Amino acid sequence: MRGSLFKSLLALVCAGSLCAPLSAAEATKSAEGALEVFTLNNELTRWAGQGLRDAQGRVVVPVDTVELIRLPGGGWLSRAGLGGELLDARGKRIAGPFEYVEPPEPSLDVMLIGTEGSPLLSGKGGLVREDGRVVAEPAYAELDALEGTGLFSFQRARRTGAMNAQGRIVLEPLNDSVKAVASLLAVTRRGQSALFDRSGKALTQFRDGVDYQALEGSPWIRECIRPVGEDVVDEPRCRVLDETSKPALPGEFAQIDYLPEAQRWVAIPYGKAKGGDESAPRYANRTVLLLDKTGRRVAELQARSIRQTQAARLVVTVATSDGADEREGLADRDGRWLVKPDYDRIETLPIAFAERDGNKAPPQFSTLRWVEGIRSHAGVVDADGRVILPMAERQVIAHYPSLALYIVKLGDKTGVIDSDGRWRIQAKHSGTAPNSDLPAPYVMFSDTDYSGQGEDRDRYTLYDLRSGKPVFAHEYQYLDPQDSYWPMGLKAPWPEFVVVDAQRGGKHGVIDMEGKVVVPFEYYNIDSPDRWGRVTVYRDENDENGRQVDGLSPQKAARLREMISRQIREQQAPVSSVHAPYAGRYVPADYTDAAQVQAAAQRGALSRPVAPMILVDASTAILDLGMIRDRKGPELDYLEYYCERDNGFDILMPGADVSDKACVDPEAPRLILQAASEQAWTCSTCKDYGLPERWRRTDPAPNPNLP
Repeated sequence: MRGSLFKSLLALVCAGSLCAPLSAAEATKSAEGALEVFTLNNELTRWAGQGLRDAQGRVVVPVDTVELIRLPGGGWLSRAGLGGELLDARGKRIAGPFEYVEPPEPSLDVMLIGTEGSPLLSGKGGLVREDGRVVAEPAYAELDALEGTGLFSFQRARRTGAMNAQGRIVLEPLNDSVKAVASLLAVTRRGQSALFDRSGKALTQFRDGVDYQALEGSPWIRECIRPVGEDVVDEPRCRVLDETSKPALPGEFAQIDYLPEAQRWVAIPYGKAKGGDESAPRYANRTVLLLDKTGRRVAELQARSIRQTQAARLVVTVATSDGADEREGLADRDGRWLVKPDYDRIETLPIAFAERDGNKAPPQFSTLRWVEGIRSHAGVVDADGRVILPMAERQVIAHYPSLALYIVKLGDKTGVIDSDGRWRIQAKHSGTAPNSDLPAPYVMFSDTDYSGQGEDRDRYTLYDLRSGKPVFAHEYQYLDPQDSYWPMGLKAPWPEFVVVDAQRGGKHGVIDMEGKVVVPFEYYNIDSPDRWGRVTVYRDENDENGRQVDGLSPQKAARLREMISRQIREQQAPVSSVHAPYAGRYVPADYTDAAQVQAAAQRGALSRPVAPMILVDASTAILDLGMIRDRKGPELDYLEYYCERDNGFDILMPGADVSDKACVDPEAPRLILQAASEQAWTCSTCKDYGLPERWRRTDPAPNPNLP
């Protein structure tokens, strides 16, 4: 166990203001009014924690690296990883901790618990009520919620049964399978299937060839009975059933599906085969019905099939008159043609990767017609069928909604056109580069030139889509603009801080987005930048370790580090807890207020009036020590792990093994921080690196008085 120093969690800041902790006496009293969740975030370390506070802002459950879920009855589920515990409405633990716990369905006050991991894998499962009472001990294999039914399936001796939320078995484990279909159960036993209600009562008889399916967006069930026998040519006979297993729609169908976005049923009427012939030719049009939610006929089309696409539009496939081919068109939810069925394919036009996340632009559709097998004509229409790009000899690959631009392929060459069909970037490139997932307005193309020299010569070109012109004047064999070194949440203009790994004349170097050379073109290879914009360069293939240099110009590197340094001080720090006992913000004891920092800068101990700082979460340590003028240690670093000890932790220094082996190596260079009290820390090796020996762990709140 860790020292008693960390047995109590911190009471913390929320929403930028100080939350006063409860005293020991207050913590035992009922909180006035409902509790609420408050969250602390630190985007630099990707740390987030939640706690509970009362109506007066007093912390009832301190922040920890867990998720808090409000339960229907007013209590809470506190989760950490797969496990967790139950809290009552006052934040007091009433059950657990459990090795595995799963949040309940909204309609239940019972949830699944497990031992030895998930019951669906190798563990055993049981049920616990929201009030903490265990209604089924965790002894059931493959216990799983049957969504929408309030029941749980389980296995015993490889046979499946079901229990209710009170732990009472409603279906004995005698079945091949039990699955939820809407609010009912589809039960298979010895190869036959039947419907059961939630009390375990059979609603239909067990029959061969029966399949029950829930329908997305509808509370009803599709029942299809397949014909049984070797020579039977009848189609399946399908019905739509309600929650009591009674017919919800009149009639029987060979096929029926529900389209939730369009709120339409698509159905092919059932026709029994006569005289050994099939009920309908396999490759001919058939009568396809569009029905509203209640089953009222909206439209009747002669088609092969209908599928739903975006904006509640329907792609309708129609067989040609000779039955040898098929065409596609676009219709609205009432079966009215928006685009006549005259195309080999109609599909949603992909949005370029750079604009895909969160894009709410109305969908557009590409219309494609094959010509002579390998060539194609393509156009673009909007959701109402209006032509945006008329048909022309090309393929349309993707579009940029914000710029009204389209990546197209003409023959075997790729370029960019605008919505008027004018070339923004001529189709002269082999394709987009493999690493071209860049934010708009940038796109990168690559080419391979088979020059007859015996070697392939690759070329990369980065374009600004706004002008259609290359960003760089020089030609490069390879380009890789990278911003992956940014810590989460760092806000900075994309072009300004991008490190561009480039290759020219067979050698690698680094340029910025203005084309200025930052690292000269004299290296065999260059690694991706770290979180501070530094890259590792290698002289030749025998250079195993390389050396680290700045991938940004001195001015940009300074601005980037200043932004990160400011963010370390402005964000709420990660919080000390039983899961992360050493998390927090550490400042030298002599620099805990603005006056001390200013005085140190005036006398030359600090190169700039900013407090040195170490930021620690459950696994990461960030060093920001560059302002200490006489230090011998690193200026800054971003470590993915540190070494936990019983009463403190070690931060590995340059020269240590970059693995957990260094934590057990007594010779590995390190900063050794040990707790003298809850907030006071000493560093026994800091003097060796020119760093202060006494440190304080500061409150997680940003200190507005500390520069």
